[in-house]
Amino acid sequence: MIIRNATILSFQDLSRQSGVEVHIAEGRIREIGQNLPNESEELIDASGMYLIPGLVNLHSHTAMTLLRGAAEDMNAERWFNEYVWIYERSLQPEDVYVGTLLGTDGPLQRY
Repeated sequence: MIIRNATILSFQDLSRQSGVEVHIAEGRIREIGQNLPNESEELIDASGMYLIPGLVNLHSHTAMTLLRGAAEDMNAERWFNEYVWIYERSLQPEDVYVGTLLGTDGPLQRY
């Protein structure tokens, strides 16, 4: 697949580059440039569109499912300082795994 005429935003240096082409094969970006040879039958005209890196959230509090209901009815500062952070310090890796299982829809693979 070739995506043509895209405008790319770079979050590294906050630059913008217009008229860019992106070659994608086997689900991966293979080349980014201009005037790429089109060996693909699939062509997307991205004129007037932006291409940005995927936004992936790698930060999660799913394991904190274990602390639901702990110390209700208080302000956030007291809740964190007097309860949550104290509980978190005591969690073991197995606790985090089980808490994450409770907070997800499916099985997790252990690493």
